[in-house]
Amino acid sequence: VRRALQPLAPSLCALLLQRSTLLSAGRCWEGLVEVLPSMTALRRLDVSGCGLGDEATAALVRALPRGLEDLKLGAYRSSSPIADATAEALRDAALPSLVELSVAGFRGRGELLAEALASMPQLRCPRLADCELGMEVFARLALPRLDALQVLDLVGLGAVDAHALSLLASGLSPRARSSLRVLDLMLGAGVDGPGMAALLGGGQSGAAPLSGLRELSFGRDEAGGTCGAVVAALDRGELPVLRILRLYGVCVEVALAEALGRAGTQLQELELTGDSQVSDEAAAALGAAMPRMPRLRKFDARVALYTTEGLWALEAGIKSAGRQLQCGRLLNDRSLEADYAAWAMMFGGRVGWSGRFLLDVDDI
Repeated sequence: VRRALQPLAPSLCALLLQRSTLLSAGRCWEGLVEVLPSMTALRRLDVSGCGLGDEATAALVRALPRGLEDLKLGAYRSSSPIADATAEALRDAALPSLVELSVAGFRGRGELLAEALASMPQLRCPRLADCELGMEVFARLALPRLDALQVLDLVGLGAVDAHALSLLASGLSPRARSSLRVLDLMLGAGVDGPGMAALLGGGQSGAAPLSGLRELSFGRDEAGGTCGAVVAALDRGELPVLRILRLYGVCVEVALAEALGRAGTQLQELELTGDSQVSDEAAAALGAAMPRMPRLRKFDARVALYTTEGLWALEAGIKSAGRQLQCGRLLNDRSLEADYAAWAMMFGGRVGWSGRFLLDVDDI
């Protein structure tokens, strides 16, 4: 490894070794550790899924060049997980340019990993998968220090419930609120309206709104009111640049569809997944909102629950919009009646699609 990389070291800008077993064979990683300090042009390093373990990964982190911008470590459900030594190395590393950090399969003390994240206030995109780091520890020790945060992806911290939302709302710094671009709450479990309202900010919350948010994903609105919090933020003009909205297992309300028609002029993608329920009234309101969403290019409702009447309402709205989606998905494997209606709509001449209309037909 050392002989192969040494001649390339001064000019190499990316080293992507993900899922490679080379480094873990016969301690070959030691050769990389020797060469890394001389890789002054290196900006991206991916050693995820290499089976390195804690000792080797920590040694690699200690040898990283200061100009590194993107680092990926560990592996999901690894038999050789990273732990405290890696967290300590990250905490003590001098990596002022690091803006993206992905950590997977951490099996150590959550406080150490949180301290490591807190030592990197310039991080824009921390991604944690299968990590033993609780939401409370993350929100208390790490989140307040991440002032440059652009992506808040909580998939690796477990289910997001009402308590977690309040922790996140109190942990986000004012600077992070202005810089945040992506908020992913897809693993919601009992997400509620007050918690979502506090996180989105604005209104009477006393916190600055997430006015730069471009992508919002949330799901499992079991406690109710989450859609209402989003509606209120839209109506107050506090999500002016929202481009992508994903709902997972959410009961789509008429008010949300109408709010998208009023304030969703920038919306480019709308996805209703995970058995999201769309009533005939909500489908009609969504169809009526389509002409007022001129930038919408992707609409995915394959796994939403709706009736044939709802399908026709959506079709009428899309047709009246006077333009075509580049990618639309309407087939519903929960209702054969709706499936056959979709086939009739697509191939019976009721709507002409100039773009790509993707149909999933495995269940028909």
